[in-house]
Amino acid sequence: SLTGWDEALDVMDSVDDLDPAHTIRFGAQVKPIGVLGGTPKADEKVRYLTKYLTKSIAEILEPPNRRTAEHYDRLHAELQHTPCSPRCGVWLRLRGGALRDDPVPQPDT
Repeated sequence: SLTGWDEALDVMDSVDDLDPAHTIRFGAQVKPIGVLGGTPKADEKVRYLTKYLTKSIAEILEPPNRRTAEHYDRLHAELQHTPCSPRCGVWLRLRGGALRDDPVPQPDT
């Protein structure tokens, strides 16, 4: 199961040389814009992000160390239960640093 917020903080406090398993940086090329869900523009942006995220992920062939390999295994296990659509019953939410079990409100359509 996914590590809870308090457990993750305990791990961070117990390890002296803790480095992130994966990092991402946004540079000057980022231009944040608002996009409304369910619009053609939203579909276009999702396709664009999916293309480049998938391309980047595909380049990782072998994890550089055991910790990263374990992180990939946990990520893979959790993504098997990620919602497949807005009406999917499986929801993982992180709000305010605490895991929430309450369901996401469904659209009225």
